[in-house]
Amino acid sequence: MNSTDTMQTFQNLENLSFEEKKAVYTKLFSLGANTSKSLEEKIELIKLICFFTHTLQKKDSNKYYSSKVVLEAILPKDMRYDLFIISYSCICDDLLYQVDNVENPGYENSKKLIERIKQLVDQWIPF
Repeated sequence: MNSTDTMQTFQNLENLSFEEKKAVYTKLFSLGANTSKSLEEKIELIKLICFFTHTLQKKDSNKYYSSKVVLEAILPKDMRYDLFIISYSCICDDLLYQVDNVENPGYENSKKLIERIKQLVDQWIPF
């Protein structure tokens, strides 16, 4: 797709109704469900991904870290669900835009934080 086609696609998306935009969002970026059916755990997962990504970015400001790259690096292959990674990464990268500070969610080291991310991802249901 060339840049003209891309711009046309964006213009077409802007003209969609709320219901149509919601359908596009649900199809492409839905967060799915988790076995605990807990909103707090979905939000916790977003917070942890954002914190970890932001922390890496602060350590090496010369390099851009997307949440997608971070998730692909920390999740074992059997937990790398494309839909999950894309959906959560898009949301986290959007939330991190122009953010200077993400508070530590209470993990004393990255190993424990990564283990909690894996725990939460393991509860994800891909439908």
